Amino acid sequence: FFVDFSSLPVSQREHLRECGLLDEDSLDVRLLVEKHVGYLQQTWSSERNLKMSFVSLDASRPWMLYWALHACDLLNHTLPDEDCQRILNTLQACWTNITETMGGFGGGISQMPHAATTYAAVLSLCILASHSQEKEFAKEALQYLKQIREPLFRWMVTLREEKAVKTGVAIRMHHDGEMDVRASYCVVTVAKLLGLQKPELTNGLADYLISCQTYEGGFGGEPWAEAHGGYAFCATACLFMLNQLQNSNLPALTQWLTARQMSYEGGFSGRSNKLVDGCYSFWQGGAVAIVSAAHANIESNHESHRMKDGADIDPWL
Repeated sequence: FFVDFSSLPVSQREHLRECGLLDEDSLDVRLLVEKHVGYLQQTWSSERNLKMSFVSLDASRPWMLYWALHACDLLNHTLPDEDCQRILNTLQACWTNITETMGGFGGGISQMPHAATTYAAVLSLCILASHSQEKEFAKEALQYLKQIREPLFRWMVTLREEKAVKTGVAIRMHHDGEMDVRASYCVVTVAKLLGLQKPELTNGLADYLISCQTYEGGFGGEPWAEAHGGYAFCATACLFMLNQLQNSNLPALTQWLTARQMSYEGGFSGRSNKLVDGCYSFWQGGAVAIVSAAHANIESNHESHRMKDGADIDPWL
Protein backbone atom coordinates (compact mmCIF):
# COMPACT_ATOMS: atom_id res chain seq x y z
CA PHE A 1 0.00 0.00 0.00
CA PHE A 2 1.32 3.45 -0.83
CA VAL A 3 -0.52 4.99 2.16
CA ASP A 4 1.18 4.74 5.55
CA PHE A 5 -1.74 3.86 7.82
CA SER A 6 0.19 4.97 10.89
CA SER A 7 0.15 8.52 9.49
CA LEU A 8 -3.66 8.62 9.24
CA PRO A 9 -5.68 10.48 11.89
CA VAL A 10 -7.01 8.24 14.66
CA SER A 11 -10.61 8.83 13.49
CA GLN A 12 -9.82 7.50 10.00
CA ARG A 13 -8.06 4.43 11.36
CA GLU A 14 -11.01 3.72 13.64
CA HIS A 15 -13.38 4.06 10.68
CA LEU A 16 -11.34 1.49 8.72
CA ARG A 17 -11.52 -0.84 11.74
CA GLU A 18 -15.29 -0.37 11.96
CA CYS A 19 -15.53 -1.37 8.28
CA GLY A 20 -13.41 -4.45 9.02
CA LEU A 21 -10.58 -3.39 6.71
CA LEU A 22 -7.99 -3.05 9.49
CA ASP A 23 -7.12 -5.53 12.21
CA GLU A 24 -8.40 -4.56 15.65
CA ASP A 25 -4.98 -4.70 17.32
CA SER A 26 -2.65 -3.71 14.49
CA LEU A 27 -2.49 -1.92 11.15
CA ASP A 28 -2.68 -5.15 9.16
CA VAL A 29 -5.17 -5.04 6.28
CA ARG A 30 -7.95 -7.65 6.37
CA LEU A 31 -9.85 -9.17 3.46
CA LEU A 32 -13.62 -8.94 3.90
CA VAL A 33 -14.23 -12.59 3.03
CA GLU A 34 -17.88 -12.78 4.11
CA LYS A 35 -18.82 -9.68 2.12
CA HIS A 36 -16.97 -10.97 -0.93
CA VAL A 37 -18.77 -14.29 -0.71
CA GLY A 38 -22.12 -12.58 -0.26
CA TYR A 39 -21.52 -10.52 -3.38
CA LEU A 40 -20.40 -13.53 -5.41
CA GLN A 41 -23.32 -15.72 -4.40
CA GLN A 42 -25.85 -13.48 -6.11
CA THR A 43 -24.63 -15.01 -9.39
CA TRP A 44 -26.46 -18.28 -8.64
CA SER A 45 -28.59 -17.53 -5.59
CA SER A 46 -32.27 -18.49 -5.84
CA GLU A 47 -33.05 -15.86 -3.21
CA ARG A 48 -31.33 -12.83 -4.79
CA ASN A 49 -31.80 -11.73 -8.38
CA LEU A 50 -29.10 -9.98 -10.35
CA LYS A 51 -29.77 -6.35 -11.19
CA MET A 52 -31.23 -5.48 -14.58
CA SER A 53 -27.89 -4.16 -15.87
CA PHE A 54 -26.55 -7.73 -15.89
CA VAL A 55 -28.71 -8.48 -18.92
CA SER A 56 -25.77 -7.23 -21.00
CA LEU A 57 -23.90 -10.36 -19.87
CA ASP A 58 -26.52 -12.76 -21.17
CA ALA A 59 -23.97 -14.21 -23.61
CA SER A 60 -21.41 -14.63 -20.82
CA ARG A 61 -23.17 -16.95 -18.39
CA PRO A 62 -20.30 -19.48 -18.12
CA TRP A 63 -17.92 -16.58 -17.49
CA MET A 64 -20.06 -15.19 -14.67
CA LEU A 65 -20.22 -18.63 -13.06
CA TYR A 66 -16.49 -19.18 -13.46
CA TRP A 67 -15.47 -15.80 -12.05
CA ALA A 68 -17.67 -16.23 -8.99
CA LEU A 69 -16.99 -19.95 -8.49
CA HIS A 70 -13.24 -19.51 -8.87
CA ALA A 71 -13.24 -16.60 -6.40
CA CYS A 72 -15.17 -18.68 -3.84
CA ASP A 73 -12.67 -21.48 -4.36
CA LEU A 74 -9.75 -19.12 -3.69
CA LEU A 75 -11.52 -17.87 -0.55
CA ASN A 76 -11.92 -21.47 0.68
CA HIS A 77 -15.67 -21.05 0.71
CA THR A 78 -17.64 -24.25 0.20
CA LEU A 79 -20.90 -23.85 -1.67
CA PRO A 80 -24.02 -25.78 -0.64
CA ASP A 81 -24.55 -28.92 -2.73
CA GLU A 82 -27.78 -27.58 -4.20
CA ASP A 83 -26.01 -24.47 -5.52
CA CYS A 84 -23.27 -26.61 -7.10
CA GLN A 85 -25.93 -28.75 -8.77
CA ARG A 86 -27.70 -25.67 -10.17
CA ILE A 87 -24.38 -24.36 -11.53
CA LEU A 88 -23.75 -27.73 -13.17
CA ASN A 89 -27.21 -27.75 -14.73
CA THR A 90 -26.68 -24.26 -16.17
CA LEU A 91 -23.30 -25.19 -17.67
CA GLN A 92 -24.74 -28.32 -19.26
CA ALA A 93 -27.53 -26.22 -20.77
CA CYS A 94 -24.90 -23.99 -22.46
CA TRP A 95 -23.48 -26.93 -24.46
CA THR A 96 -24.29 -26.73 -28.17
CA ASN A 97 -23.77 -29.48 -30.73
CA ILE A 98 -22.46 -28.30 -34.11
CA THR A 99 -22.99 -31.76 -35.56
CA GLU A 100 -23.76 -35.13 -34.01
CA THR A 101 -20.05 -35.67 -33.31
CA MET A 102 -18.75 -32.23 -32.23
CA GLY A 103 -19.70 -29.26 -30.12
CA GLY A 104 -18.68 -26.68 -27.52
CA PHE A 105 -20.05 -24.29 -24.93
CA GLY A 106 -21.83 -21.10 -25.91
CA GLY A 107 -22.43 -18.04 -23.77
CA GLY A 108 -26.01 -19.11 -23.09
CA ILE A 109 -28.62 -21.66 -23.98
CA SER A 110 -28.66 -22.48 -27.73
CA GLN A 111 -25.86 -19.99 -28.45
CA MET A 112 -23.01 -20.88 -30.81
CA PRO A 113 -19.89 -22.50 -29.28
CA HIS A 114 -17.14 -20.04 -28.45
CA ALA A 115 -13.57 -20.70 -27.28
CA ALA A 116 -13.75 -18.22 -24.40
CA THR A 117 -17.02 -19.49 -22.91
CA THR A 118 -15.84 -23.07 -23.47
CA TYR A 119 -12.75 -22.21 -21.40
CA ALA A 120 -14.91 -20.76 -18.62
CA ALA A 121 -17.33 -23.68 -18.66
CA VAL A 122 -14.64 -26.38 -18.58
CA LEU A 123 -12.73 -24.68 -15.76
CA SER A 124 -15.97 -24.34 -13.78
CA LEU A 125 -16.73 -28.02 -14.34
CA CYS A 126 -13.21 -28.91 -13.19
CA ILE A 127 -13.74 -26.95 -9.96
CA LEU A 128 -17.00 -28.81 -9.34
CA ALA A 129 -15.43 -32.16 -10.21
CA SER A 130 -12.52 -31.52 -7.81
CA HIS A 131 -14.85 -31.91 -4.81
CA SER A 132 -15.19 -35.26 -3.09
CA GLN A 133 -16.59 -37.88 -5.46
CA GLU A 134 -19.02 -38.77 -2.68
CA LYS A 135 -20.84 -35.60 -3.72
CA GLU A 136 -23.37 -36.35 -6.45
CA PHE A 137 -22.74 -33.09 -8.32
CA ALA A 138 -18.95 -33.73 -8.33
CA LYS A 139 -19.41 -37.23 -9.68
CA GLU A 140 -21.79 -35.95 -12.36
CA ALA A 141 -19.41 -33.10 -13.34
CA LEU A 142 -16.49 -35.52 -13.75
CA GLN A 143 -18.59 -37.91 -15.81
CA TYR A 144 -19.81 -35.03 -17.99
CA LEU A 145 -16.23 -33.90 -18.68
CA LYS A 146 -15.37 -37.42 -19.82
CA GLN A 147 -18.48 -37.47 -22.01
CA ILE A 148 -17.70 -34.23 -23.89
CA ARG A 149 -13.93 -34.76 -24.35
CA GLU A 150 -13.99 -36.16 -27.88
CA PRO A 151 -16.80 -33.97 -29.31
CA LEU A 152 -15.00 -30.95 -27.82
CA PHE A 153 -11.67 -31.97 -29.34
CA ARG A 154 -13.19 -32.37 -32.81
CA TRP A 155 -14.72 -28.90 -32.59
CA MET A 156 -11.52 -27.25 -31.33
CA VAL A 157 -9.55 -28.72 -34.25
CA THR A 158 -11.97 -26.95 -36.65
CA LEU A 159 -10.95 -23.60 -35.11
CA ARG A 160 -7.39 -23.90 -36.46
CA GLU A 161 -6.54 -21.33 -39.15
CA GLU A 162 -3.47 -21.69 -41.38
CA LYS A 163 -4.29 -19.76 -44.55
CA ALA A 164 -4.99 -16.35 -42.99
CA VAL A 165 -1.69 -16.07 -41.08
CA LYS A 166 1.87 -15.75 -42.35
CA THR A 167 3.53 -17.75 -39.58
CA GLY A 168 2.34 -20.92 -37.89
CA VAL A 169 -1.27 -21.69 -37.06
CA ALA A 170 -3.76 -19.43 -35.27
CA ILE A 171 -6.97 -20.36 -33.47
CA ARG A 172 -10.30 -18.67 -34.11
CA MET A 173 -12.58 -17.78 -31.21
CA HIS A 174 -15.49 -19.34 -33.08
CA HIS A 175 -16.26 -20.35 -36.64
CA ASP A 176 -15.57 -17.29 -38.84
CA GLY A 177 -14.50 -15.40 -35.70
CA GLU A 178 -11.43 -13.38 -34.80
CA MET A 179 -7.96 -14.88 -34.39
CA ASP A 180 -5.63 -13.87 -31.57
CA VAL A 181 -3.57 -15.31 -28.72
CA ARG A 182 -6.62 -15.44 -26.41
CA ALA A 183 -8.16 -18.16 -28.52
CA SER A 184 -4.95 -20.20 -28.51
CA TYR A 185 -4.72 -19.89 -24.72
CA CYS A 186 -8.36 -20.88 -24.16
CA VAL A 187 -8.15 -23.93 -26.43
CA VAL A 188 -4.76 -25.14 -25.17
CA THR A 189 -5.85 -24.77 -21.53
CA VAL A 190 -8.94 -26.89 -22.15
CA ALA A 191 -6.84 -29.43 -24.04
CA LYS A 192 -4.29 -29.53 -21.20
CA LEU A 193 -6.94 -30.11 -18.54
CA LEU A 194 -8.72 -32.82 -20.49
CA GLY A 195 -5.63 -34.61 -21.80
CA LEU A 196 -6.25 -33.56 -25.41
CA GLN A 197 -2.90 -31.99 -26.36
CA LYS A 198 -2.59 -33.90 -29.61
CA PRO A 199 -0.46 -32.79 -32.60
CA GLU A 200 -3.49 -32.31 -34.86
CA LEU A 201 -4.61 -29.55 -32.46
CA THR A 202 -1.35 -28.00 -31.25
CA ASN A 203 1.05 -28.21 -34.23
CA GLY A 204 2.05 -24.74 -35.43
CA LEU A 205 0.49 -22.82 -32.53
CA ALA A 206 3.80 -21.92 -30.89
CA ASP A 207 5.16 -20.38 -34.12
CA TYR A 208 2.13 -18.09 -34.36
CA LEU A 209 2.35 -17.08 -30.70
CA ILE A 210 6.04 -16.26 -30.95
CA SER A 211 5.32 -14.09 -34.02
CA CYS A 212 3.11 -11.97 -31.74
CA GLN A 213 6.05 -10.95 -29.51
CA THR A 214 6.89 -7.29 -30.05
CA TYR A 215 10.12 -5.29 -30.05
CA GLU A 216 9.35 -4.33 -26.43
CA GLY A 217 9.41 -7.94 -25.30
CA GLY A 218 5.74 -8.39 -24.45
CA PHE A 219 3.07 -9.99 -26.62
CA GLY A 220 0.31 -8.36 -28.64
CA GLY A 221 -2.99 -9.98 -29.50
CA GLU A 222 -1.79 -10.65 -33.05
CA PRO A 223 1.38 -10.00 -35.07
CA TRP A 224 2.44 -6.32 -35.17
CA ALA A 225 0.02 -5.31 -32.39
CA GLU A 226 1.16 -3.42 -29.28
CA ALA A 227 2.37 -5.47 -26.31
CA HIS A 228 -0.47 -5.73 -23.79
CA GLY A 229 -0.80 -7.34 -20.36
CA GLY A 230 -3.81 -9.55 -21.03
CA TYR A 231 -2.47 -10.84 -24.33
CA ALA A 232 1.01 -11.25 -22.84
CA PHE A 233 -0.38 -13.53 -20.13
CA CYS A 234 -2.33 -15.61 -22.66
CA ALA A 235 0.67 -16.04 -24.97
CA THR A 236 3.11 -16.70 -22.11
CA ALA A 237 0.86 -19.26 -20.44
CA CYS A 238 0.06 -20.97 -23.73
CA LEU A 239 3.71 -21.26 -24.75
CA PHE A 240 4.56 -22.62 -21.30
CA MET A 241 1.87 -25.31 -21.61
CA LEU A 242 3.25 -26.18 -25.06
CA ASN A 243 6.79 -26.35 -23.59
CA GLN A 244 7.85 -23.66 -26.08
CA LEU A 245 8.31 -20.54 -23.93
CA GLN A 246 12.09 -20.92 -24.03
CA ASN A 247 11.91 -20.43 -27.82
CA SER A 248 10.55 -16.91 -27.39
CA ASN A 249 12.77 -13.96 -26.43
CA LEU A 250 12.57 -14.76 -22.72
CA PRO A 251 15.03 -12.06 -21.51
CA ALA A 252 13.07 -9.37 -23.38
CA LEU A 253 9.78 -10.67 -21.97
CA THR A 254 11.24 -10.66 -18.46
CA GLN A 255 12.44 -7.08 -18.91
CA TRP A 256 9.06 -5.91 -20.22
CA LEU A 257 7.12 -7.55 -17.40
CA THR A 258 9.47 -6.09 -14.79
CA ALA A 259 9.00 -2.62 -16.25
CA ARG A 260 5.23 -2.91 -15.94
CA GLN A 261 5.30 -2.75 -12.13
CA MET A 262 5.11 0.88 -11.04
CA SER A 263 7.41 1.96 -8.23
CA TYR A 264 4.96 4.29 -6.48
CA GLU A 265 1.69 2.37 -6.50
CA GLY A 266 3.24 -1.10 -6.55
CA GLY A 267 0.66 -2.31 -9.06
CA PHE A 268 1.06 -3.17 -12.72
CA SER A 269 0.21 -1.27 -15.87
CA GLY A 270 -1.06 -3.06 -18.94
CA ARG A 271 1.06 -1.25 -21.52
CA SER A 272 3.97 1.15 -21.70
CA ASN A 273 3.17 4.67 -20.47
CA LYS A 274 -0.18 3.59 -18.97
CA LEU A 275 -1.53 3.85 -15.43
CA VAL A 276 -1.81 0.92 -13.04
CA ASP A 277 -5.00 -1.11 -13.06
CA GLY A 278 -6.13 -3.78 -10.60
CA CYS A 279 -6.80 -6.35 -13.33
CA TYR A 280 -3.16 -6.25 -14.43
CA SER A 281 -2.02 -7.51 -11.05
CA PHE A 282 -3.60 -10.74 -12.31
CA TRP A 283 -2.46 -10.67 -15.93
CA GLN A 284 1.04 -9.32 -15.44
CA GLY A 285 1.50 -10.97 -12.05
CA GLY A 286 0.45 -14.32 -13.51
CA ALA A 287 2.88 -13.91 -16.41
CA VAL A 288 5.67 -13.05 -13.96
CA ALA A 289 5.01 -16.28 -12.06
CA ILE A 290 5.11 -18.32 -15.28
CA VAL A 291 8.30 -16.66 -16.50
CA SER A 292 9.89 -17.23 -13.09
CA ALA A 293 9.03 -20.93 -13.38
CA ALA A 294 10.52 -20.98 -16.89
CA HIS A 295 13.78 -19.45 -15.63
CA ALA A 296 13.87 -22.01 -12.80
CA ASN A 297 13.40 -24.83 -15.32
CA ILE A 298 16.23 -23.49 -17.49
CA GLU A 299 18.56 -23.18 -14.50
CA SER A 300 17.62 -26.69 -13.39
CA ASN A 301 18.38 -28.06 -16.86
CA HIS A 302 21.72 -26.26 -16.91
CA GLU A 303 22.60 -27.75 -13.52
CA SER A 304 21.56 -31.20 -14.74
CA HIS A 305 23.83 -30.92 -17.80
CA ARG A 306 26.70 -29.64 -15.64
CA MET A 307 26.41 -32.67 -13.36
CA LYS A 308 26.37 -35.05 -16.31
CA ASP A 309 29.51 -33.48 -17.75
CA GLY A 310 31.38 -33.05 -14.46
CA ALA A 311 32.55 -35.01 -11.47
CA ASP A 312 29.49 -34.26 -9.34
CA ILE A 313 27.69 -37.41 -10.47
CA ASP A 314 27.01 -39.87 -7.68
CA PRO A 315 28.49 -43.20 -8.93
CA TRP A 316 25.65 -45.09 -7.28
CA LEU A 317 22.91 -43.30 -9.28
